[in-house]
Amino acid sequence: MSGTRIGPVRPRRPLAQVRRVLEDLNGSPLPARWDDVTAARRSTGREPLTAEDRAELGASAAAFPCSAEAVR
Repeated sequence: MSGTRIGPVRPRRPLAQVRRVLEDLNGSPLPARWDDVTAARRSTGREPLTAEDRAELGASAAAFPCSAEAVR
């Protein structure tokens, strides 16, 4: 089965859109060093923020995980 992918396929365009929505919810850009998968996972609480993330995000780290509830 040469060439067969094992594991989830993550389409790029939808994840890029998810990132844009999460940045809007956050009110500022997410760290550029995060790829779109990391941005989705860390912004929604599926993966914890690291100390480096918290330092880079500053005060906005307190708003994580991002949610629409936070902007209402």
